[in-house]
Amino acid sequence: MNKKLDVLIIGAGPTGLTLALALSRYGLSFRIVERASGPSVVSKAIGIQARSLELFARLGVAEDLMENAIKINQGNLYVNGAWQAKLDFTDLNTPFPFVTLLPQSETERILEARLATYGHIVERDTELTGFAQFPTFVTATLQHKGETETVDASFIIGADGANSFVRRELGLPFSGKSFKESWALADIEVDWPLSSEEVHIFFSDHGVIESFPLQSNLFRITGNLTSGPVPTDHKAIDDFLQNRAKVPFELKKVHWYSMFRVHNRIIEKFGHHRIYLIGDAAHINSPVGGQGMNTGIADAMNLAWKLWCVHQFKASFPLLDSYSVERREAAQGILRSTNLATELLQINIPFLLPLQEKVIRNSLKIAPLHHFVTNRIAQLNSHYPASLTFVTQGHFSPLTPKPGEPMPYSEVVHPRTKKNELLLRRADRNFLLLLFLPKNATDDLLEPFKELAYTYPDLFETVPIHQSLKEDGVVDQGGELARRFGIKQSGLYLIRPDGYIAYRQQGLKSKSFARYVERLLYAR
Repeated sequence: MNKKLDVLIIGAGPTGLTLALALSRYGLSFRIVERASGPSVVSKAIGIQARSLELFARLGVAEDLMENAIKINQGNLYVNGAWQAKLDFTDLNTPFPFVTLLPQSETERILEARLATYGHIVERDTELTGFAQFPTFVTATLQHKGETETVDASFIIGADGANSFVRRELGLPFSGKSFKESWALADIEVDWPLSSEEVHIFFSDHGVIESFPLQSNLFRITGNLTSGPVPTDHKAIDDFLQNRAKVPFELKKVHWYSMFRVHNRIIEKFGHHRIYLIGDAAHINSPVGGQGMNTGIADAMNLAWKLWCVHQFKASFPLLDSYSVERREAAQGILRSTNLATELLQINIPFLLPLQEKVIRNSLKIAPLHHFVTNRIAQLNSHYPASLTFVTQGHFSPLTPKPGEPMPYSEVVHPRTKKNELLLRRADRNFLLLLFLPKNATDDLLEPFKELAYTYPDLFETVPIHQSLKEDGVVDQGGELARRFGIKQSGLYLIRPDGYIAYRQQGLKSKSFARYVERLLYAR
């Protein structure tokens, strides 16, 4: 009889591979199966946002992805061929202040290669044909080249895309809407007087077209089909581009062409006892803004650490239930944003074009609005709804980072090298406990937290933050970090493995913190 797995992952796209990588680092037993017989060879999704790169950095794969990608610092907006405004990503508060463009096939190749270093492979040409849930496990039926296998696992994770078999077998409605207009999608080689290191979005009386560089003269273009014949050959695509971009160019080659309909759909609940859905299996949205794949990556990282806590610390199911609550709220917000953006892009009323031009030209000059839009695209301003998993003890300024928000980009001074280091890099798979110490702090102040670390081995990495150079911990130069986090004299912040703030308190009350940890894991 086969040994029961901790997790069976269905689907080996970016979302499933991200989950597999995270589980590898946590030491859970799993298999990842994929119905397709070989890796993806088309580019599909191409945008990796800053938030996803922060998560990939925790998996140790961000550098590999960036080495093969194009970094986009700026997006340009045009109306009838005339430049109007820009989106500047260089001011984002992140180690990755840019948008990364990389074909999905390359993203999958890099993630799968890293997964192989942990001794795991994707089992291709393997299809889930059925499953049954029991109180303590799930039984799955897999089919591979005509042979049937039964597998027992503590959990099944459906990462099997928009046409998810797991979702259909659970009978879950995929609620939402489909847009009436179809969109064109193509990878083309083109010579034009525009930067191949920036994104270009063109509005015109014929519709909209977006252009994303893939190589020096190779671009991914997408645009709405408003009327007339569908462009399927070189001449038709040339006309399609000319009517919308309205800049001089020469279309050299069309590598591939496709059409698609835009759908915004989401399921009501992402978790059903021992079966969870992530990525496109749980939600799909318009490709505008490059949010879909990135939302799935965040799903995977949110779920991974909760599965680890159940496995390692016997955490209760309310912790796993929080995955569905948190990620549905986040995905719903992204669906609303992409739905609005798609509606605005599809406005094609010629006499409104001058008004559209003024709005585009002037709105992005408003600094707070520009900041909001770029952070929204980068998924840096996402936050989770208030719940018992997010707690504040003591009074903090309303402008300080709150539980439920991503931890902001923060640097401290390493006591030995005297160089700045990124604080989040101190913990790449477990919780990060930041202890802001008062002046002249003694060792006995840290003792209760050391005892708590022994109670929950490997749950969190403790980082004492000193106000002056010490042998252990790090240095908060001039107290800047404490002020930014709203710490008055002493206090603590607990950062989750997915980079979100879980808990904060004024003062170093170990008993209050210990009660929170117990409630988080065991809902007591």
